[in-house]
Amino acid sequence: MRQQTLNAWPDPATRFEAFEPGPNSAVVSAVAAGDSLWVHGPVGSGKSHLAHAGVAERGGFYLSLADDQLTPDVLEGLDQFTAVVLDDIDSVVGDANWEHALFALWNGCLDQGHRLWVFSAEPVDGLDWAIADLRSRAGQLPQYALRPLSDDDLIGLLRRRAAVLDLRLGEDVIAYVMRRHGRSTKQLVGLLNQIERASLRDQRVVTVPFVRTLLGDRSDAQD
Repeated sequence: MRQQTLNAWPDPATRFEAFEPGPNSAVVSAVAAGDSLWVHGPVGSGKSHLAHAGVAERGGFYLSLADDQLTPDVLEGLDQFTAVVLDDIDSVVGDANWEHALFALWNGCLDQGHRLWVFSAEPVDGLDWAIADLRSRAGQLPQYALRPLSDDDLIGLLRRRAAVLDLRLGEDVIAYVMRRHGRSTKQLVGLLNQIERASLRDQRVVTVPFVRTLLGDRSDAQD
């Protein structure tokens, strides 16, 4: 089987062409190459987007460990996949039961020459590991840090994702969003998805007044 996921994909536009690299071109290239690695960055930096894009491009099994309903036995047998993508691994590191299961999976993947793509909010040394040997295994992976996007990069993100969503987004709308909305990648992606759904639902062209109403912005400022 080429591709599997556990947990719903959060965004249908999670493809490489929808990701604005900014200062992170090397990280994007590394994920696209498909080799084992560890990618870390703060919440909203695009880790899950890259994880999904890698699976869509290369195949593999994607699993977010942030779901607190999961138990360690969910990892059993995953080493059969040629690539295992573990997102939010920092959610379970420090829990001995999870780490024993991760250690078994890690060794199974190594024995079979299969790849591990790991995504975390912290670098390997920034986590409080329960099992030293697992920390050592993790430390052998090439590590890549996702750096924040500049304002120009965020504008590029809006344009890029609007094109992927086939959403006409004028420069005046982009300027308004940059002035009035949160600047994290996650916030802007969420807003674009919200705009797309509302535009389709209401059959409306995306204008500044439309977005202002959508955001509940009652400011008297002229845009």
